[in-house]
Amino acid sequence: MANSDTNARTPASNVVSPVALLRDQVIRLDAAVLVCRATPRKEPVHTLRKTTRYVEAQLALLQQIPGLPQHEAEADKVRRRLRSVRKAAGTVRDFD
Repeated sequence: MANSDTNARTPASNVVSPVALLRDQVIRLDAAVLVCRATPRKEPVHTLRKTTRYVEAQLALLQQIPGLPQHEAEADKVRRRLRSVRKAAGTVRDFD
């Protein structure tokens, strides 16, 4: 006989909040910056640049969600900083 409590504890779906995904990408970006600063080699620099693009993509997805609080000014500021980080990492990449 099946336990009826099992279904009550099982989530209905595996949907993840877009804000939670952004938070996850920011944590990965922070880690990529630390690794890249410690070992500025080809792979860490590539990972850093790739992660900046993931964060930008997540910000773009957040713009499409209705009902979120205004965040465009902050998102623009973050995009500018991400571009700056990516450009600096590109310079390091080009030295290799």
